[in-house]
Amino acid sequence: MSIILKNIELLKNNPQDVEIRNKLLRASNLAGLAFSNTKTAAAHSMSYPLTISYGIPHGIACSMPIIPLLRINEKAIKTQLNTLFDKIGIANLSELARLILNIPKNIIGFTLKDWQVSKKHLDDITERSFTKSRMANNIINLNNDDILWVFKEIY
Repeated sequence: MSIILKNIELLKNNPQDVEIRNKLLRASNLAGLAFSNTKTAAAHSMSYPLTISYGIPHGIACSMPIIPLLRINEKAIKTQLNTLFDKIGIANLSELARLILNIPKNIIGFTLKDWQVSKKHLDDITERSFTKSRMANNIINLNNDDILWVFKEIY
C-alpha cells in the first residue's frame, strides 16, 4: 500500500513513465502474494453484488468500502495502521482516507451514487454481500448493520 500511495499521483501526472509503472506493477504483485497467503475479506465480499448487478469494475468495487472498513477495524489493527502511517509519512486514518480518495479523483466514479446504485437497493446489496469465507476473514466480526453502514458511507 505504501508503494501505491507514494507513486500513484506521480503516475497520474506522468502516465507514460515506465519506472513509476514498474513500481506500481511490483505493488500489484506484492498485493497478489499477500492475498494468496491471507485470502480476501469483507471488501471483496462486498464487491461481488456491486460488480455483478451494477457493472462496477471489480477493483473499484473492492476499493470503495476500504475507508469505512478501516474505520470499523481501526481499534483491532491500530499497530499495523501506525506502521503504515509511519511508512508513508502521515499521522492518522483521516489523512490515509484523503490519500485514498484522491486516487480515483477526476478519473473514475468512487461512490455508489456515481454508479447509479439506488439507495433503495442498499438493504438487498447488504444481504448479498455475505460471502461466508470472505466476510469471515475480516479482522472483526461484521453484521448486516455494519455492512449497511459501510454502503451508506460510500453512497
